[in-house]
Amino acid sequence: MLLWFFALAVLLISVQATDDDEGLTWLGTFETLAHGVNGEVYAEDDHTLVIKSFVYDGESEDAFFVLTKTDSVEEPFEYLTDELGSKEPLGTYMNEDIRLRLRPGTSIGDYKTLSVYCNKYKVDFGHVVFGKFAKPLVRRMKSLGKFVNAMHGVSGQVMAIDESTILIKNFNFDGASEDGQFVLYKNPQMINASMEVMADEEGSTNPLVLYRDMDVILSLKAGAKLSMYKGLSVYCNKYHINFGNVDFPAKMRLPRGPRRRSIKPRSLGQLLNNQGTHNVSGTLFHVDEKTLLITRFFYDGMSPDGQFVLSRKDVVQEPVEMLADERGNTGPLRKYNGQDIFLTIPSDLDINDFKAFSVYCAKYKLDFGHAIFPVANQSEKPFSLLSAKVNMAGAKKLGSFSTIAHGVQGEVYALDEATLFIKNFTYDGTSPDGKFVLSKTETIAEPFDVLADEWGMKNDGLLEYNGKNIVVKLNKDTKISDFKALSVWCNDYKLDFGHVIFGQDMSGLAQAKVAVLSSGESMW
Repeated sequence: MLLWFFALAVLLISVQATDDDEGLTWLGTFETLAHGVNGEVYAEDDHTLVIKSFVYDGESEDAFFVLTKTDSVEEPFEYLTDELGSKEPLGTYMNEDIRLRLRPGTSIGDYKTLSVYCNKYKVDFGHVVFGKFAKPLVRRMKSLGKFVNAMHGVSGQVMAIDESTILIKNFNFDGASEDGQFVLYKNPQMINASMEVMADEEGSTNPLVLYRDMDVILSLKAGAKLSMYKGLSVYCNKYHINFGNVDFPAKMRLPRGPRRRSIKPRSLGQLLNNQGTHNVSGTLFHVDEKTLLITRFFYDGMSPDGQFVLSRKDVVQEPVEMLADERGNTGPLRKYNGQDIFLTIPSDLDINDFKAFSVYCAKYKLDFGHAIFPVANQSEKPFSLLSAKVNMAGAKKLGSFSTIAHGVQGEVYALDEATLFIKNFTYDGTSPDGKFVLSKTETIAEPFDVLADEWGMKNDGLLEYNGKNIVVKLNKDTKISDFKALSVWCNDYKLDFGHVIFGQDMSGLAQAKVAVLSSGESMW
């Protein structure tokens, strides 16, 4: 017993050095055996246990927290009261942080195992053997800085995934430059004399289009490393203008990338959550054949059996391959509030074996949010057809265009109170005076609010669109909630080519962003 107590004391000292900000000592993670039991167990002091993100479905009539003095769950037990001091059987817990206090005269060092135990049927629903496993190392990205000296609405945080891969979080750029590109530079004082053009997330060196709140993954050229450069810029080579740059830290300790990479890092799409179930959102990437990354991941943790899964079909249906979370746990998922997490594909498989990813409830066979992987090697679109790239988290769908004339089609979303996003917009462009107009009534009738197109042009008629994604800004001092409908309208002949009657309550939309152009004029 003295030997075990000494070992626990050493564990407290050694692990606490990494957890000073919380004052907690890592003891282990529940091994899930039944009823979804999961959670991370810590010692707050000699007499107090803390369980983080504790999950238990509450469906047993006689379950309790018990401690044992051996590394197996066997009597005699030390029964603990719950976090409220109650001796009643445990209720339901959905990703809750709780404290358990030992009775006076006892210490955590007296015990080796914590279990959620059914006394009536003598069944262990899940347990933790204290100190059996080291605290898992959670992979993280390294921040390189945020864009400064910004023009054309450039903003975002630059992160290093490894020595040859960059992620720009929450990237914004108005796209209103004929030659904006990502460049790496070796001399911050002479960017244009020391720079190398960097391909965008699709491997293209075409001028950058509009980006709104996007997470973007970029790969260095073969053989290059971030340590060879001093910074990243969004740069106009034609006019030698820096639209925004990030100077890298002087010393960067970065993880090595894979020795061989048969596929380049790539976005697999934003997690689609059509029903709004459990608030799932985020952007999914594959970093290499074995590694997935979800950025800004949200999930409320309120399912008894939420799991990360991969599907071999382009629909989410069983059989599916379950993935451990970023800590290596395979129990029900805890709550996530915008974290960036890395997931590892099992050793005998890789990303090429699958077509979709989901946050999935195996118990009820429900898809809470998914990404269907894009088809590899899709032909590159001409630059004139390239679409705006928009983060759809928080967007509200207003409806789809009714097609009346000139092939008008598309889905219309509100991104904030002054910004419309039209997805897969189609219009043949053969009218000399087609315009976007907003109507304050559900009947498309004057007076209208005429909107500029995605390039800020209002006087000329709309050009041809073939399934393009575009962002359209409302006029100054107006809000989407002021209007009832959007139309593609011909003013010359007073004709409605297609319209959307707004079908959602527009209250609660985010406040419009303000980005500043190089001239100092407000872009939005």
